[in-house]
This record gives sequence, C-alpha cells and structure tokens, in this order.
Amino acid sequence: MPPWLELFKGYVKDGGVILGLTVSVLGFIWIAYTGISKFNEARNGKAE
Repeated sequence: MPPWLELFKGYVKDGGVILGLTVSVLGFIWIAYTGISKFNEARNGKAE
C-alpha cells in the first residue's frame, strides 16, 4: 500500500474524530442552554 494512502486514511480518521467531538460539544451546549432557560422560566413563574 502506498504511503500517501495511509496518510489519507489518517486524515479521514482524524476528521471523523473532530466531527464527532464537534457534534457532541454542540449537543451539550444546546442541552445546557435549554436547561438553564427552563430553570430561569421556573424562577420567573413562566414555566408550563
């Protein structure tokens, strides 16, 4: 197998890891924002 193919496979793997981490962080931020906004609504008496 040529060395450039191994290099390309490494880049693809790293890209997948970075993409997965990005999706995880964005999901965490979204859940945290939703939780904080619901908590603030409950404090202000506006929660359903």
